[in-house]
Amino acid sequence: MNAKWTVFNIYLLTAIVSAEFYRSLTLLKTIIGTEKSIPIIINDYVEKELKRLDHLNKFAQEIQEHNDKAIRDGEEAIRHPINAFLLIKAMISNWNKVVKIMRSNSADGVILNVTRQMAIRPCNNYLTKEDLSEAATRLLQLHDANQMNNKDIAKGKILNSELQTVDLTAGDCFEIGRAAYRAYDYYHTIMWMQEARERVEKEAVPTANLEDILEHLAFSMYKQGNLKRALLLTDELYRMNPDHPRAKDNVKEYEDLLEDNGVQHTDMRRDIPPVNNVRDDDDLDASVKLMYEALCRQALSVNASLPCV
Repeated sequence: MNAKWTVFNIYLLTAIVSAEFYRSLTLLKTIIGTEKSIPIIINDYVEKELKRLDHLNKFAQEIQEHNDKAIRDGEEAIRHPINAFLLIKAMISNWNKVVKIMRSNSADGVILNVTRQMAIRPCNNYLTKEDLSEAATRLLQLHDANQMNNKDIAKGKILNSELQTVDLTAGDCFEIGRAAYRAYDYYHTIMWMQEARERVEKEAVPTANLEDILEHLAFSMYKQGNLKRALLLTDELYRMNPDHPRAKDNVKEYEDLLEDNGVQHTDMRRDIPPVNNVRDDDDLDASVKLMYEALCRQALSVNASLPCV
């Protein structure tokens, strides 16, 4: 009976993942088509702005000409009550026109329009942060299903794919790690935050915030039972930014936890054990998960074709 349920769970899981993959692929194709409108929107905005600025420039020249004429006419002309009235009236009117032209920037309207369209997705198929998180989660699934090294994925190497891609940036790796973090998946968080750290330290122009990386990595180390390493990482964060809103308190918290575990204060930063990063399989029966991943790697043969993430 258990064997039947295991097989059923594998097929069910595969069907769900496969369906989600193809839905995502279809959505992505639609989004790519939709994104074609973005350059059109930008170009239209730039064209309007150039016209507005040109109008403002011509108006400035016109005002300058009036000022020059007033100077040429001399004080006698300005002293005339009617001329004085007309000059003051013109100056006030001109300034009001300048303000109106400068405030007629259409950027706010463009941004509001796009934001509204994004808010009523899926009708308009604009990307959101949730889409980014889902894409990162699919990379994590690919990582597990094919027993791939996250460093290979970060280098753009996906099994035997001949498709050319680019290396991930530190910011890319951080986003993948953060998706795992939000899912309470500290196993993957540690791997991807470590990769993000290695990469950001080599980048001429950092694509991620090292403080954010250290904080996520430290907490994940703590959750995986690496208290001393969590403390060392938080020490580093505190040295980097003594005004960090949580670093000082977290140092104290990790020290207290180590003390509760019987570690003397003088030993808290010494004899650091290797990283313990055991995968949590509680979310799915271990045998089911391992068999499913084997199927995705084509390590087992089945009659039906089972698409993998």
